[in-house]
Amino acid sequence: MKILHINSYYVTNDMYTQMYDRQVKAGHDIFVYLPSPKGTSITRPDYAHVQITHGKYDRIIFHLKHKKIVKDAKKRFCDGGYDIVHAHSLFTNGSVALQLKKEFGYPYMAAVRSTDLYTFFKYMPHLRPLGLEILKNAERVIIIADAMKRELFNKYIPEHMKEEIEKKTVIIPNGIHEFWRENLCAEPKKAPRDKKLKIVTASTISNNKNQLTVCRALAKMVNKGYDIEYHVVGKVVEKRVFDAVMKYPFVKYHSHMTREGLKELYADMDIFVLISHVETFGLVCAEAMSQGLPVIYTKDQGFDGWFEEGRIGYAVPATDEDGLVCAIEKTLSNYERMSSECPKCASQFSWDVFVKQYDDVMEECIKKN
Repeated sequence: MKILHINSYYVTNDMYTQMYDRQVKAGHDIFVYLPSPKGTSITRPDYAHVQITHGKYDRIIFHLKHKKIVKDAKKRFCDGGYDIVHAHSLFTNGSVALQLKKEFGYPYMAAVRSTDLYTFFKYMPHLRPLGLEILKNAERVIIIADAMKRELFNKYIPEHMKEEIEKKTVIIPNGIHEFWRENLCAEPKKAPRDKKLKIVTASTISNNKNQLTVCRALAKMVNKGYDIEYHVVGKVVEKRVFDAVMKYPFVKYHSHMTREGLKELYADMDIFVLISHVETFGLVCAEAMSQGLPVIYTKDQGFDGWFEEGRIGYAVPATDEDGLVCAIEKTLSNYERMSSECPKCASQFSWDVFVKQYDDVMEECIKKN
């Protein structure tokens, strides 16, 4: 297949390399188009092409940015003969795919990301008709989690369009890096003793990632007699949140860590917690599971629904401090059983499997056209 990927997010997330490398290995001819603002510079494989299409501040006005990207895309792909276009987001990338289909007849599949749901659909009602048009004209709609699908259909798809969109919607999650699948924890972790407990969160430090709520919940556990360490790993995005988190005496901060460093840290931890307000999927949960760590994640967000409650962890509402305390204590009461399940469940998130699913979907789209 000759595949055109439109992916403005690739510059900031190398996860997609896991997909693209496998497609190249399978013999596909791929071109990854990265419409980017001025000043963008990255080192990527030969298939990835940064195109400076707009100014740094054009993103403030969607239609201005969109117009500039579409103009560049039409010029570049007017005679490329691509079999299928994969837009890696609904609005920013899907709007380009829509115009390429109108202009040159390229069939496309569009992915729905958290930004599409929780920024564009939620806060930009003037753009909702565009989002629905992109969905209507896509050959397939890709969503990475059932929780996101429910959010999309319950809140933003009109009743008269639901059946049509439902028929072409496919759930394909993201995979974890092969490093984690090659280094699965071989034995269940031992349950913490004497109320000594080490909790870890690996993510950017921000209001959305919600480390401060975790701190408040853990402070309640300290008052109940627990000896807590809370390890916070990741880049500081909001210093205000970081400063508030660091006021808690049980917090230990680690800046960016390599996978090898994280693996070593996880070996010394007891439970992984990520209760973001908004979460597309939560790959870090699956990565932590690969090391035998039970996980606590956000109810009705990306990771919720993949496994039955209590198998590898528990879902709690992002703002429910008491619910988080309860989930941690329930995890401790079933710790070794849950720890033994975690690596087995984490191994399911294989890019080899998911890329094959993508390829099958693409072939179906091509046959339809």
